[in-house]
Formats: sequence, C-alpha cells, structure tokens
Amino acid sequence: MARVSKNNLNPKQKAELESQLTEVIGKMNTNLAQYFISEFFGPEERIMLAKRLAILALIHEQRPIHRISTYLHTSETTVANLRKRYANDEFTNTIKALTKNKATYIQFIDLLDSILTVGGIMPHRNSHIKLPR
Repeated sequence: MARVSKNNLNPKQKAELESQLTEVIGKMNTNLAQYFISEFFGPEERIMLAKRLAILALIHEQRPIHRISTYLHTSETTVANLRKRYANDEFTNTIKALTKNKATYIQFIDLLDSILTVGGIMPHRNSHIKLPR
C-alpha cells in the first residue's frame, strides 16, 4: 500500500488537488478510466478500492457483515465502519452511480454473490437486488 506523506498540505492545497483529480477522472470514458486506474494506482490500491466498492454494494444489498468480511478477506471492523457510514447516508451519490445502469449493477451483484456463495456451492441469502426506482 502506498504511504501518505507525513507533511500535510494546507486545506486549500488539498481541496485544489482533490478538485483537479475529480475533474480529470470525470472527463474519462470507460476505456481511458481503465488505463488510468491500472497506470495510476498500484496493485494494492486497486484491490483496496475494488473491495470497498464491493463491500458498499453488498451492504446496499443487505448482506451480513461477517459473510462480506470473510469472503472478501477484509476485517469485520472495516465492513462495520462502511455500514455505519452507509446508514448515515454518506454514500448516496456512490450508490446512485453504482446502480445507474441496472444491467451492469445486476452483473456486479451476481459476481459478488458468486464470491459470497463460493461459486454457488453455498446457499444464496437475501438474494433480492435493490434497484433504484
């Protein structure tokens, strides 16, 4: 995992850098975003981001904390902290973006369910998929 410098930026510098990053990412199509992610982030950072997105989707689908943490190899504390933030509506825009394309979202949840059920060997629980109305 990459280390963050102990030399902190002032709030204005931090906001400007975050704004620039958001602007760059926001202008990318899917192919360019894929290249950007693979070039910009290291393997550990990519898997961390992917796991967090997976955790968030599974929380949205009301999957149990223990099951999420076991099969995604994360701590229950990490899942519980994300669930708490989810309950506080801190991921409203992320969920909106994640569920925007229903077909893609269903494929993503099916993939995650496959991981959670060990390729379908274990029984599916809470198998309904929450889609925006």
